[in-house]
Amino acid sequence: MSGIGLGTVIDLFVALLLVVTIGYCTLLNRRLKAFRGDEEAMRQTIRELVQASEIAERAIAGLKETATECDKSITYKLRQADRFCRDIEQQVESGQALVGRLSQIGALSRELGLNSPKGGDVRDQAASLRRVDTLRERAA
Repeated sequence: MSGIGLGTVIDLFVALLLVVTIGYCTLLNRRLKAFRGDEEAMRQTIRELVQASEIAERAIAGLKETATECDKSITYKLRQADRFCRDIEQQVESGQALVGRLSQIGALSRELGLNSPKGGDVRDQAASLRRVDTLRERAA
């Protein structure tokens, strides 16, 4: 350290530290710029996510409304089908009762030997009609 004084060495050391500091600050500046660019991209992504979630919420509300309408429609149609089913059951029961009465009338007419008159005596036809009336009364 003969030719260079202690002050010069310290000045050189401080200059070296300043160069390192400037280099590190440049590196940090690049990183901050990249981070800010990423931050803007993240903000844009967040805006898009918020918009997509709002659209999804509206779609869900529409689906709920549609499901409610479908439920009401199906309930109405099921009630109608139930009424039709009961009506058909009543008509089938009435038809079965009618078939039963007709069977009884047919059986009674066979027992009494009633045949449809074929141009025979008017007295025979009148007697046959009286027997049919009797059969109707029994069947009712």
